[in-house]
Amino acid sequence: MIGSFRRLSRTTSSGFTLIELLVVIAIIALLIGILLPAMSEARKTAKTTKCVAKMQQIGVGVNAYAITYQDKIVSFSWTRNLPVNTQFPDLAPPATGYGDDLQAAASQAIDIMRRRIPVTAADLPRPGNWIPQILYNHLALVEDQDWPLPTQNVLCTEDVARNRWTKSWQGFINGSAAPYAGGGGTPAGINRRWFGSASFNFVPASMSTDSGSSAIRNAGSHRFYGTIVNPNVVGKRRYSDVQNPTGKVIVYDNEARHFGKRSWHCVYPEAKQPLLFFDGHVAIHSNGVPTLTGATLPYGPQRKGNEVNPGWDPANPMNPGAPFFQYRYMNPEDWEAPTRDGTWTGNDQVTGYYRYTRGGLKGIDVGAADIHSAR
Repeated sequence: MIGSFRRLSRTTSSGFTLIELLVVIAIIALLIGILLPAMSEARKTAKTTKCVAKMQQIGVGVNAYAITYQDKIVSFSWTRNLPVNTQFPDLAPPATGYGDDLQAAASQAIDIMRRRIPVTAADLPRPGNWIPQILYNHLALVEDQDWPLPTQNVLCTEDVARNRWTKSWQGFINGSAAPYAGGGGTPAGINRRWFGSASFNFVPASMSTDSGSSAIRNAGSHRFYGTIVNPNVVGKRRYSDVQNPTGKVIVYDNEARHFGKRSWHCVYPEAKQPLLFFDGHVAIHSNGVPTLTGATLPYGPQRKGNEVNPGWDPANPMNPGAPFFQYRYMNPEDWEAPTRDGTWTGNDQVTGYYRYTRGGLKGIDVGAADIHSAR
């Protein structure tokens, strides 16, 4: 009887069989397979939420700026005719004044960066032939709102390169903050201005005329910006110029980074991202592919199907169709979004969307047809 009990004890206390162990491993692997994508999606959602909050903060700052500066859309305030106050002799205007308002704005942008990073005049020379409003318009907001520089307020949480750059000025200029070494350019060090650039960009119409030779417009390169014939019109737009504040974008990310397995430049139809509108709200929208209905209106083909209006060509305002630009006409930098095939070579035809709204500040990007077409 005692022997039988011992045999029973040995039998009931035996460990897992190989089959049972494999089943447990399979269940664990299944749970990991279910939970990891959910955790990854939760992290992406949290990052997107942070970027939405940053854009909302920019919206508050932009509106406060307009209240303080008599309805002006935020931009640099130095001009060729006004006296300026700078501690840097090389940025001060000559006795005859700056050559034009863009030279004055460029001096102001570098003045802000030198004081707030801070760096010396030798560390950060002023570029020539530069439109600082394009990637650095936020510097006027940094100054007005007394934000530090570099500031996370204008950086997307998933902009890996810029977030890495801004951790260390020395790391940026000596190349350890790859993928970009900031000490290059002619004259030496001129590319260091990239340290103060932003992920979030202001639309060109918020700082230049809506159309014509004095508008910031397509230049045939991957950065999309052309030389302005009249530099003295830049930076003088007002909120009262906006006719559809709930549907007109003021700030967007240069890349759509939050959705999908890769980032897209903002002018691709695949792009989906948060957008800041002139009334201060932020909403997530997909560009989508413009689709023709087959019907022709007096001013051009009728369009439907795209979530965001396809945009226009400011240099050719009478063209009723959506313009096509070349993305990657020039060799890209390593930190910029690749072309459609995932490489950094070749050209893709893309359209402008909210970057080039038909009608400029008078137009509309989301929520209704643009001012010269219907969906």
